[in-house]
Amino acid sequence: MVGTRSAAGTAPSPAASRVAARTRIAITAPGKPEPRRHISPNLTANPDERYAAIVSVAESPIDADLLWAGTNDGNVWVRENGTADWTRVSDNISGVPEHYWVKRIEASHHEPGRAYAVFDGHRWNDFAPYVYTTDDFGQSWTNITNNLPEGSIYIIREDFRNPDLLFSGSEFAIYMSIDRGEHWSRFMNEMPTVPVHDLIIHPRDADLIAGTHGRGAWIVDNITPLQQLTDEVLESDVHLFEVRPEVQWLSTYEFSWTTQKRFYKDNPPTGSKIVYYLRSEHSDSARVEVLDVTGKVVRTLAGAADTGINTVFWDQREPPPPEEEENSRRRRRGPRLGALLPPGENLVRLTVGDEVRTTKLGLEEHVPGYM
Repeated sequence: MVGTRSAAGTAPSPAASRVAARTRIAITAPGKPEPRRHISPNLTANPDERYAAIVSVAESPIDADLLWAGTNDGNVWVRENGTADWTRVSDNISGVPEHYWVKRIEASHHEPGRAYAVFDGHRWNDFAPYVYTTDDFGQSWTNITNNLPEGSIYIIREDFRNPDLLFSGSEFAIYMSIDRGEHWSRFMNEMPTVPVHDLIIHPRDADLIAGTHGRGAWIVDNITPLQQLTDEVLESDVHLFEVRPEVQWLSTYEFSWTTQKRFYKDNPPTGSKIVYYLRSEHSDSARVEVLDVTGKVVRTLAGAADTGINTVFWDQREPPPPEEEENSRRRRRGPRLGALLPPGENLVRLTVGDEVRTTKLGLEEHVPGYM
């Protein structure tokens, strides 16, 4: 089932669900799987074959009447006007052998005529990647496979904030492009070599979530710096990225009788990632300061000054208290932690040499629900 979805900056679709009923697309009311109303003819290339099926359906986040469909025998279709009139556009795609699976179609969050399609030929012992994009509703397609290495591509996602940021999942890895597929880079970040069959970019938290074959789900926390990484940023000498607002989580009690076989990982530490870009390496370290609403510097952190993207983690606290003397009668137990700053808006100031950049930093209050 392909449900409705929406993201920042895009219009939500109507409260209905599209269902790929093997060879035809049907529409149902929310929460009511029956009755179905078919909105497409048989879209497969081989209607008489029992194996023929629709395997990918994409609803445009911009226009709810715009639908894309792909089949397991090579057909790509588009419906533009909300009627039953579908146009087969797979004949406009060159370079893909006939009848390869249309593994995934991704409708753009930014341009109504733009979409992405990936094809899988591993069933014919072809493990080459096939990645294509269109800007004119499928009338013409551009091959953006480029430098992707061998390995079937199973999924492609376009970022909902940055139209040039793409992610793809292959038989072996996740790949990222910041120029709409002209160049791809391996994007694993301690992730094992594993087939990646699904990718989701969280619309609120901007986390990249990967579903794998055999290694569970993996999360890259906070890709907002990548969403802000444009040509203008790359050409600047120093750039301080906007900081994602973070919830100041309250500590909670964990029941001591929880079993050892817990199928979850530890949450990331409470704090804020302050990320900045340097076009070239600097001899001096970067200085990152956090200021409160009065302009008072409440924390100073040292950061790297390496070429590229650098990160400093702030635990949302003031500096820790000074070390106490060994013979002190009131010696502190436990970690030395400074006081938490109250929720609200703060300021980050980055200084690298003579360059100074500032941005806002928001701390949101944790409002625990009833347990």
